[in-house]
Amino acid sequence: MSRKTNILPLLALFAAAAVLTGTLQKTLAMTSKDPLSVNGHGNLPIAGDLQTVSFHARQTGNGTAAKGSLVVNSRGQDTRVFSTIDCLSIFFDGRTAFMSGVITQSNNPTFPEGSHTYFAVRDNGEGANDPPDLMSDISIFSSTSTITCNNMILLPFSVIEAGNIQVEPGPPVATCFPE
Repeated sequence: MSRKTNILPLLALFAAAAVLTGTLQKTLAMTSKDPLSVNGHGNLPIAGDLQTVSFHARQTGNGTAAKGSLVVNSRGQDTRVFSTIDCLSIFFDGRTAFMSGVITQSNNPTFPEGSHTYFAVRDNGEGANDPPDLMSDISIFSSTSTITCNNMILLPFSVIEAGNIQVEPGPPVATCFPE
């Protein structure tokens, strides 16, 4: 006997999560006395060697517009890339951030100036008993790409080797949730 599955409840759940994500992000931005910000650095094993990533970004209003920068030094690819960060989106968990921007300098023609950068990070806390922070590799898209931090594309995370990531204001406070 075949079993019919009603996917409407699942679709409603995904829709509610999407609405909650946008609503909570706006709530965090409006209730925080400081703009949302992310900063940090870390090493990831890429192309047989370490890739060092350093970044900082601060939202410039209630939306996802941001000012910041990204520096990538990929030893295994003999590549150094500088990028602006012009979009910062904090996921509803308050500790995962998505960032995007535009390459302003590159020593590798594979990653030309004007290309778009996109990456994600997760702040897992500062304590000795907290798990290590996580970061995705840097994704590079053509200059005509419409991919921004607003897309919140889930990228595979890796544990950073040495470094620290801070997502501010951090996890949402209880007043952000109706009781």
